[in-house]
Amino acid sequence: MYGTAVHPQFAIKANGSENALKVTRDDGENRQAILHIEVEDDRVEKHLQRAHQKVAARVNIPGFRKGKAPRQIVEQFVGREYLLEEAMETLVQEAVNVAGEESDIEVTHTPPRVNVVEREPIVKIDATVALPPVATLSDYKKLKFDDELEEVTDNQIEEQLTQIQESQATWAPVTRAAKLGDQLTITSKGVVDGKEFATVDDGEYLAEAGSEYPAPGYAEQLKGMKEGDSKEFDIELPADFPNEDFAGKTATFSVSVADVKKKELPKLTN
Repeated sequence: MYGTAVHPQFAIKANGSENALKVTRDDGENRQAILHIEVEDDRVEKHLQRAHQKVAARVNIPGFRKGKAPRQIVEQFVGREYLLEEAMETLVQEAVNVAGEESDIEVTHTPPRVNVVEREPIVKIDATVALPPVATLSDYKKLKFDDELEEVTDNQIEEQLTQIQESQATWAPVTRAAKLGDQLTITSKGVVDGKEFATVDDGEYLAEAGSEYPAPGYAEQLKGMKEGDSKEFDIELPADFPNEDFAGKTATFSVSVADVKKKELPKLTN
């Protein structure tokens, strides 16, 4: 897929630190550079701490006020994988930006394609960066082209229009029962063996089919609920549930719905 030219490994010293990003570069085909990035522990820890602060501020942990639970308690409560996933939202973008800036790559306005290769014990990221094209003019006056323009199908046009609509969608309150795909404002508490987890106070929840947050089947249980409704239900947590303390056990949820909103797509006009 890519060429074999490899540049020697070099370390990017952010803020003068010896413990820095490690980046190697491959030159691929079609004017692309592939940066292989290993993120240093200090940077990962910084974003884990930010993730802890955000998660602690939105979950209810018995015995602690919101935002006041120590890092170790929050990690035990939601699981390290959940906390790491939260940290990756900001860590990946920062690491890729720093690697690009410090590697002296002349980039274009095209965003890099990013792939998280590994998360633990070392965060490893591959970023494919588009380089500016190099134009070499030949005797173009003698060139002849017999290529036929590729026909654009109605389905391709419809797909593009749908993507544009989705990007500009809004949410409007409804009085009907909730459907999958709706956004609900809920207060919810989950309990396993007397221990609370996945607690939300007046938070927004997108009821997507197949969602595994906070547990597989939770979104489907909200189907049919209306504004002002409350219900309790049990969910059998899978054996591979991220929080090992709750894996394979029965979770009892109590949910109340403050409102239901449906997605509204903008109308297509000329």
